[in-house]
Amino acid sequence: MTLFKACALGLLLFFGSCGSAEISTQDARKIVEALLHDLKNEQYERLDNYFTGAFNQSEPMEGKVQKFIRMLETTGPIESFEFLSEEKKYDEASGYNQLLLIYKVKCARVTLKETFIVVNDEGRAGIIFQNMENWVD
Repeated sequence: MTLFKACALGLLLFFGSCGSAEISTQDARKIVEALLHDLKNEQYERLDNYFTGAFNQSEPMEGKVQKFIRMLETTGPIESFEFLSEEKKYDEASGYNQLLLIYKVKCARVTLKETFIVVNDEGRAGIIFQNMENWVD
């Protein structure tokens, strides 16, 4: 193999492992539902495992734990959650194929609509965005 071919192959593998790869619905739902199960059980030690590296750099573990504890105090414990929908899209600005997942999350005091955006982060599913809002019937 020539040096040029080796470099080209290396670049192809590098860019293929970046965010441009599509994320499977199964992988995305698995990571979001694992996060929701941990939040339901008030187990916060694995939070960093569910988010992308960039998300974890912008919001360290302690900050995420405190945010979820404040949410728990406001909403009450999670009682159940239900997957509602998905939407695949490509974000040209970031270069990521994204999978937007929406869940209905029933808590003791309020029901939430939770939106997650999941991408392929270095070969694994990772959450890059999470939004919670009151459920409106």
